Amino acid sequence: MADTNTNIVIVDGDVQIARTIAATLSPVAGANEFRVGLRAKDGKGAATHWITSGWLNEQFVALTKDADALYGVCRQYKLPYTRDQLAGIIKRSVVRSVYETDALALLDELDLEVVPPTEEK
Repeated sequence: MADTNTNIVIVDGDVQIARTIAATLSPVAGANEFRVGLRAKDGKGAATHWITSGWLNEQFVALTKDADALYGVCRQYKLPYTRDQLAGIIKRSVVRSVYETDALALLDELDLEVVPPTEEK
């Protein structure tokens, strides 16, 4: 499969699981996913969401929409997550093709802004 230009926004409570899955599936590129923190546009506080945006493998993007498939992959790699945990992450995340909504428009739609790196946890 080819790569697809995609934005994925997840809530802060899901970021460690998402990072672990991404790094497991793609040890080099995946280790750098979900590293940009987002917060409400008021300019205050820590990240409440995290984004990855760019060229992602179509198979990886497909997993962000199918809890059963994601659970199967996690079992294959012996990751300890339940199907319910993964379904919750999928439900709370926003996945959009860049061709549908570019990253800046998506942040505007979600009323979020990037947390400056000096303020990230």
